[in-house]
Amino acid sequence: MYKVFVNNKPLTIGAKTTDAERNLPFINSSVFHQAIDLLNHNCDSVNIYSLDIESTWEKFKNEFTQIQAAGGVVFNQDKDLLWIYRLGNWDLPKGKMEAGESIEETAKREVEEECGISNLKITKRLSDTYHMYFHKEYILKVTYWFEMEYDGNETLKPQTEEGISDIKWIPEKDWEKPLKNTYANILSLLEPYI
Repeated sequence: MYKVFVNNKPLTIGAKTTDAERNLPFINSSVFHQAIDLLNHNCDSVNIYSLDIESTWEKFKNEFTQIQAAGGVVFNQDKDLLWIYRLGNWDLPKGKMEAGESIEETAKREVEEECGISNLKITKRLSDTYHMYFHKEYILKVTYWFEMEYDGNETLKPQTEEGISDIKWIPEKDWEKPLKNTYANILSLLEPYI
């Protein structure tokens, strides 16, 4: 099953399910736009079902302009998680890939730029997340995530030109506040840690 968030609501591509508010059979690519329209209006979750999930997922990806990004789930030596506060929501540092970069290079660069820290160590690859937004057309953004360790003591410095107004190392016992005010794809990504 594949999951894409549209306006913080899940659009899944998989087998027929009772978990989604609406199930739509894949007939042709117009069903993708129908699902997005439902999520933009009065539906909280849509599943597009198909006997060939991989083929349907490829058709979905090919239907939209794609942007690639990468980011980090960053822990310090105390196992506190690095959170950023951007445009009214708690989030994790991430950003778009630049030409010639690997996804690992992008993830580290974005954490460094957005938070003002360096010497990050990637410890493992995490699940990718997908979300869509509208900018003249629907854009499908894939974000490649990495767990990272940071053992320095640099002062956190928010990249204000990116709309970041606060950065904090937050211990797990205090994650409740940011988890209540973050995006659904971040909740999904952090599920194994919660």
